[in-house]
Amino acid sequence: IKLEGPNKLAPGASGTCTITFANTANRGLADIVIEAVYPDGLTATKTEPTAAERSAGWNIDSLDQQEEGKITINGTVEGDVGDALELTVKAGLKTVATGITPQAEQSLLIILVNTGLKASVVVNGAGENSVVEPGDDLSYAVRLANQSDSELNDATVKVTLTGAALDLTKLTNPSKAVVKDGT
Repeated sequence: IKLEGPNKLAPGASGTCTITFANTANRGLADIVIEAVYPDGLTATKTEPTAAERSAGWNIDSLDQQEEGKITINGTVEGDVGDALELTVKAGLKTVATGITPQAEQSLLIILVNTGLKASVVVNGAGENSVVEPGDDLSYAVRLANQSDSELNDATVKVTLTGAALDLTKLTNPSKAVVKDGT
């Protein structure tokens, strides 16, 4: 059994974990049970396939030799920055004598981190309100500062310029940022 997902999330954020299970035995298996043990602070919002019981268990009728399957869990996290949430997944076989015979267990530790991304917009070099005359050119600068506990990659900034007085045909992009649909 393999459990993959984010190691860091911000409080209130959503994430996706994937459980991959495989039959490595030299024969087919029947009556397999996969169970997720959710810690306080982690709430499953959707699973695929849908969980069979208590929103944390899946019954697999059979799994052929070397066959593999996947379960996806979408969820949200709550708590304080620095909290650690441990998601545990267990796999076993149902038996008449013992109920469930454990076969494998995997855990994923999710640390709640600060995502203090700060954005500011400067127009014509002024951080405060500025007065412009009709026809004046406006120079916009969007600045991002990562004040979080983690490295930020592939950030997307969306700036929408609207208004009857704006001539978007003169929009230039000296920093070569990606511009889509004039926004």
